[in-house]
Amino acid sequence: MSINGFCDSKFVELEKYLEKTVKTKFELGVALSVEIEGEKVVDIWGGFQDAERQIDWKEDTLCNTFSVSKAMTTACLLKLIEDEKIKLNERISSYWPEYGVNGKEETTVFHFLTHRAGMFGFQDKLPINDWENWDLFTTLLEQQEPFYKPGEVQGYHALTFGYLVGELIRRVDGRTVGTFFKEEIGDPYEVDFIIGLSDEDIERCANIVISGGRSPLLFKAALKMPEWLLPKKIRPIIKNIKEGDFKKAFFSIGDDDAVNQKSWRRAEIPAANGHATSRGIAKFYSLLANDSEDNFLSTETIENASKIQSSGPDKVLLNMPIKFGLGFMVDNPYSPLGYNPNAFGHSGVGGAVGFADKEKRIGFGFIKNYMHRPGVLFKSANDLTKLLYSKL
Repeated sequence: MSINGFCDSKFVELEKYLEKTVKTKFELGVALSVEIEGEKVVDIWGGFQDAERQIDWKEDTLCNTFSVSKAMTTACLLKLIEDEKIKLNERISSYWPEYGVNGKEETTVFHFLTHRAGMFGFQDKLPINDWENWDLFTTLLEQQEPFYKPGEVQGYHALTFGYLVGELIRRVDGRTVGTFFKEEIGDPYEVDFIIGLSDEDIERCANIVISGGRSPLLFKAALKMPEWLLPKKIRPIIKNIKEGDFKKAFFSIGDDDAVNQKSWRRAEIPAANGHATSRGIAKFYSLLANDSEDNFLSTETIENASKIQSSGPDKVLLNMPIKFGLGFMVDNPYSPLGYNPNAFGHSGVGGAVGFADKEKRIGFGFIKNYMHRPGVLFKSANDLTKLLYSKL
């Protein structure tokens, strides 16, 4: 299986890497795009859209990027803050009155953007596959109590981030996140990133295929095993997952195949179901990495959002030292954001990553549809990033 597209000769090692990873079947379908100083230097793709390896990955193939979506959702809120329609330190109840109850009265916009709202999960199990019912999710969140006092701890809002930020945007602007992003960023700046797919968009979607047929995120097999059968090194991790906040944040999401169903793809799940080409992600971050007077966010806003605003240990992500700016990850130790102090962006549980490097003016986008187990989840993204920087 060959790799298609354009690759500057300076970065041919990245193309060779992708070709090898597809041929050895470590990856199924992949796409990588890199812009430097606004110029496209890598835009390549290859492999397959489906588990049966019958449908080739195409130039415009869309892939679910999972939490990479949080950065695009963040950009919409930052734009409203920049336009002075929302204040960063204002209480959420000023814009969304129903939210300010049951211990959430002092929650601010800052808490939403830094994963410090204490609302990283749903108190009750969600109805499976009712993803298109936006009001269902936001009503549950506005009525429930937080797991922690707002502002007290950092706890990754895996699914709820998008509903919280999205409803705030809708209350102030009137548009949904998907529509806001399309009209304010996607269409004007030619960023091929979509939250809430049309039937036409669904036709170009790759399927997510999970390693071993099981979700590596939830460690289902390990969770069912007696402790004495588990390797000693992972026993504390499994215990934390069973008893800790990780379970509250992730275990309400539903069955593994939900992400390939039309209901999921049509819905707006702004923290977890943005679909994109790698070209779209790289373009988004290239705009953030390169100063421009007609950019969708000002230099000042980007600088503030990419600075560390909240540090772990993260109560949901197993007490890892994750660091956030305003909505953007600025340090994730297991992804490309873990060893580049100049980068900010977001990784996704499927192994996709997008980031900007303002010092070197880089916009990076990588997507894939084979979800590996946690130990090698970001192997391809990490290797590709290291190769890229070795050639600069």
